Amino acid sequence: PDGSYCEGILTTTCPAGTFCPKNQLGRHLACGPGYLQTSAGSLNCDQCSDGTDSKFCPYSSGSQVSCPQGFICNNKTDRIEADMNICPEGLVCDSTTTTIDISAGIGTAGAPAACPNGRWCGKGTYSGTHISGDMRTSQFCFDGNICGQNADWTSSTTLTGSKDSYGSYKCPISQFCQDGKSNPCPDGAFCPTEGISLPDYCQAGFFSTLGATECSKCKIGTFCPKIGTSKPIQCSPGSVCQLDAQLGITQLCPAGSYC
Repeated sequence: PDGSYCEGILTTTCPAGTFCPKNQLGRHLACGPGYLQTSAGSLNCDQCSDGTDSKFCPYSSGSQVSCPQGFICNNKTDRIEADMNICPEGLVCDSTTTTIDISAGIGTAGAPAACPNGRWCGKGTYSGTHISGDMRTSQFCFDGNICGQNADWTSSTTLTGSKDSYGSYKCPISQFCQDGKSNPCPDGAFCPTEGISLPDYCQAGFFSTLGATECSKCKIGTFCPKIGTSKPIQCSPGSVCQLDAQLGITQLCPAGSYC
């Protein structure tokens, strides 16, 4: 009968995902990519969705298959797996993304979003939230680098986010960078070169203030007693600090004089 095939003396109804055309007695035929058949006992296959519901139809489909996370299936030609568009590097394509076209602006309605600041996104990223072990979510940048659309983390509708673990920019002089974010070198420390992940602290006898690229000697009349000094200490009355870079008070005011 129509919609069935014969094996010897047995008659079998064509299963979903296949069809049995008239006079095709010996076997059933699989629906090709881009087509499906949801019912058993059918004479032909139906065309897959036009893609507006983010579905596609692989070989021998009995139902439409949701577009995988990190891919976009939104055009009328996106009816087969080969037509799917993978989310580009530096962008995030979540369930609200309907196109990889960013000509109207990154983050605009239906377009991919930029990879979050402090992270990088490879091809096929579907979530800006990092999930450990899932490389199709945003990933942490190497320390010493900045991950973001701009070095100052300002947003943009024309720039993608970072595309690899080295980020978009090296950490600038006078700053240190961790988790893809830049921070000013703290008081009592110095950051002399690009790409620093941790600041170096001033030795005793030296000091620095916020954002320093080098440490300064404590001047005559002051002392800097410990590592990481941010402000020299004035020599107390009755004592003498006659050298620079002193660690502490080493001499009292001589007899016959006052200090």
